Amino acid sequence: MSNILVDDVFVDETNANAIFTVRLDVANANTVTVNYRTDLNTATYSSNQDFVFTSGTLTFNPGEVSK
Repeated sequence: MSNILVDDVFVDETNANAIFTVRLDVANANTVTVNYRTDLNTATYSSNQDFVFTSGTLTFNPGEVSK
């Protein structure tokens, strides 16, 4: 079983994106899926802010270790 690692976040204020890499510590022979979602935590949400709720599934195909 792999461990999931998340690199430091880079915030691109020009394009309003938070960019980071999700990695597995070892390659797998099978597909690995990771569910994700954004959460307010320290952000404040209102209709005129740049925070966006989102969720989904990140899929690592066999042998992939970085997304």
